[in-house]
Amino acid sequence: MVQGMEITVKSVRFIPESPVYFGNGGIERPLGGFEWTSSSDPTDPSTWTPITGSPSSSQASWIPFQVSALDHPTDYIYNGGAPAPPSSSPHPYEIWASQNPIGQFNVEAWFANSAGAGNDPTINVSPAPTSTYYDTTDKSSPDYPYPVDPSLPDVQDFAWALWNQYASSSTVTKLGSGSHSGTYGDLSSPGVTFVTGNLTVDAGQTFRGCGILVVRDDYDPNTQTDNTPSTKARLQVRGRLEWTGLVIVAGWAPDIDIDDDAGASVTIVGALFGEDSVQSGGETSLDSATIIMKIRNSLSVFYSNALFRPGGLIYDYLPLVRKEVVGIRDI
Repeated sequence: MVQGMEITVKSVRFIPESPVYFGNGGIERPLGGFEWTSSSDPTDPSTWTPITGSPSSSQASWIPFQVSALDHPTDYIYNGGAPAPPSSSPHPYEIWASQNPIGQFNVEAWFANSAGAGNDPTINVSPAPTSTYYDTTDKSSPDYPYPVDPSLPDVQDFAWALWNQYASSSTVTKLGSGSHSGTYGDLSSPGVTFVTGNLTVDAGQTFRGCGILVVRDDYDPNTQTDNTPSTKARLQVRGRLEWTGLVIVAGWAPDIDIDDDAGASVTIVGALFGEDSVQSGGETSLDSATIIMKIRNSLSVFYSNALFRPGGLIYDYLPLVRKEVVGIRDI
């Protein structure tokens, strides 16, 4: 008699639950945010220090920046039209998220100071912050890693997983650093598009598509150990970028720059992920891994659960975050 065993394995994919997510420290030095040095305690906001001087992330008060946690129905994606107004009750999805408390406060402060939209947590800190940073062993070290929420993904690992899964596929689009325009996937045929280095959309040009867009540096943790890319990830828009799905900008000191008098604009229906590579290990300084945000023209990010949930256009492209055995039986 032949006996066998059936094992049921459950695969888990990370489903974005906010329109904007920044891993690690979020936006590290935003206007209205916080910085850190030896005397900070991550659990005690009274020890955090407000950013002064020239922050790494810049913005202007007139920015037409729009981040929406509305759960758009599928017909909005297919048929267009304006998003429905939010209900009076709290929305189940975060408007933005980060992997640690200081990073989350900085992201919120950045949006609040960018467009007057959102809560600036600076006003909620009592007593007012007086000093900086955090470190459980050596509070003077700029190299101490961020404490992160393990329930949230590391965006850099997410980008690497996508690269490892799709880079050798003939069905994906791989673009080099430079100026690009055109259409890369649509609602009937979404896909994965990689840009290694600088994705520049020049004035008068349009870059649009559907699926997952990854703007990445050229560092490969599978073959390299110095953790220093020769080509950094940068999204630079002087024309129009229109994307339905997930946009990821990740790597060593990645840069998002939307700034031009000619009418630059970005519209994302789905989610925007950004992350520096400080959590990947090997950096010599947190400052060398800061994500830079310069937004002076229109940037709109509309979250759509319909895209990411099982059966949605993007679901099958999302990388697996884990597999687990959920059942075993004799057969």
